[in-house]
Amino acid sequence: MSSNITTLNRKKGNIKAQTTKLSNWKETNDPSDIAAHLTVLEKLQKKFDDLKTEYFESATDEEILEIEISLAEMDSDIQDLE
Repeated sequence: MSSNITTLNRKKGNIKAQTTKLSNWKETNDPSDIAAHLTVLEKLQKKFDDLKTEYFESATDEEILEIEISLAEMDSDIQDLE
């Protein structure tokens, strides 16, 4: 795996952590934070879209096959938060 893929994997981990935080917020369901939640969710979706683009530009076909499942799961998690 190239160092660029390693960097992208770190970014992916950061996005996954943010998704988990938002998921936990959703469970507490504090209505006063809805605007903040939506703002963070929009930024998270943008970061995720950028990450997918970077992966597909940088990764080999073999690496993409490994990454696609993980990205699909993350996309599903983000969609569930909306």
